[in-house]
Amino acid sequence: MSPSRRELSVVPLFIACVWCFLGLLGSLLVRLLALPVRLSLPAPVRYFGLIPLALAIGFLIWILRYRKFHDVVVSTYLTLRKAITGGLKDASRPRDEPLIVQGPQRHVRNPMYFAVVCLILGLWLLLDYTFLLFLAGLFVLWFNLVLIPIEQRELRALFGQEFEAYRQAVPRFIPSFKPRWK
Repeated sequence: MSPSRRELSVVPLFIACVWCFLGLLGSLLVRLLALPVRLSLPAPVRYFGLIPLALAIGFLIWILRYRKFHDVVVSTYLTLRKAITGGLKDASRPRDEPLIVQGPQRHVRNPMYFAVVCLILGLWLLLDYTFLLFLAGLFVLWFNLVLIPIEQRELRALFGQEFEAYRQAVPRFIPSFKPRWK
């Protein structure tokens, strides 16, 4: 699958809109709860933010070893399009990629979402902005309540029993140290 210009522009635009909306919502929560903009974390605690940042970057690099970036963009575009249009099939661009169960997907079903949350938590610790902590929590909710259910319905429809067996064996969001899928 080669991505079209539309796919290459719609997906990043959608992701940017979600980031901005959730970031503004996080900032609003900080104000409504009358929390400080910064928690004044001591420097040694802030440096611990390098750990989740390194974990996030490592996961993203690991993901891209098993799945090409443009395949991720096209797949995301098709899933979003199906979700928005009510699940109508796009006959001109059928999904033909296999179920990816290698690399980080052996440890967690949604490694990219895990990496995004780790990235935000790492930035929160390093930069010490309270809204980033709320942003991480809002992304956990967004992923688990909105995106993952949509993706699971689609994967179940595309791959049937193979996906069900995988879904039951591999954790949804928090990686297992031991690979759960052979």
